[in-house]
Amino acid sequence: LKRLAESGIVRTIGVGGGRVIQFNTTHYFAPVVQQLFDAERKRCQELFDALQQAVHSVVPTPRAVWIEGPHAMGQDTVRDALRVAVLVNVRDRQTTADGLAERFRVIERTFGLTVDVVLRTMADLRTLATEQRDALHHVRLIHGVPPIHLVDDGDSRAGGDGNDRAGQREART
Repeated sequence: LKRLAESGIVRTIGVGGGRVIQFNTTHYFAPVVQQLFDAERKRCQELFDALQQAVHSVVPTPRAVWIEGPHAMGQDTVRDALRVAVLVNVRDRQTTADGLAERFRVIERTFGLTVDVVLRTMADLRTLATEQRDALHHVRLIHGVPPIHLVDDGDSRAGGDGNDRAGQREART
């Protein structure tokens, strides 16, 4: 940002923690920079649409699919693969993996990126370490229910194991 400010492409307004960075629309290169950002925004939307289409074409459709990791948090680099997590039933794991692999290969070629698929079951979600569970707050949902809604219950907030159904069954018997 310092170099962009020095070149005048962005402006720094304010000081310290109250500092705001603003794009300088009057800069000579502003139209070209804006075109680059617009093209990247369009490319990202096309990628997201292709991922949704791929997910919806798999039978059976996964329960939930999301982008996680650096891409979801806007902290990705050129070297980072796009990490797509897929919530599946245990019995559908292989069928879903095979169907998505074929479709994601096309996406990889089309967009010039690598897609890493992480297949998860509800048991996998319930046994995530605290840091991994916290990261579920920062995913980009492609399909289904946000994964944090599937694991974030009273027990998980209180530091329990998140498996409140077992406790409910025991209480009823």
